[in-house]
Amino acid sequence: MARIRAMSEADVDVVRALDAAAFSHHEQLHRRAPRPLRTRANILASLALFSQGCFVAEDEDIVGYAFSRHWGELGWVGALGVAPARHGEGIGRRLLRAGVAALVTAGCSTIGLETMPDSPANVFCESSYQK
Repeated sequence: MARIRAMSEADVDVVRALDAAAFSHHEQLHRRAPRPLRTRANILASLALFSQGCFVAEDEDIVGYAFSRHWGELGWVGALGVAPARHGEGIGRRLLRAGVAALVTAGCSTIGLETMPDSPANVFCESSYQK
């Protein structure tokens, strides 16, 4: 089972590649060009904004990631991605829980999830997210 840990600067290149792979199905579904890699600067900026809310899931390799950020009491989780071959293992749910926990600890009272609007399977409610 993949363990969830804090993301570090050493993870940036792997997270960049995983981000592109995690969302390639969306581009294929909509017949768009392949998604370009996020820049190193983009990921490092996200990490710098709220490092305690950025996580990776790993076993032998990094297989998922999540970014969280907040503005006062408003927080949100996303981008969040899991290697396509590892979908259905609960990795995304565990990353989401880690992000929400970090946001609650930071004092957020309202928390949202960034997701693709045509991906209802990614949206769910769970009572354990309530304070």
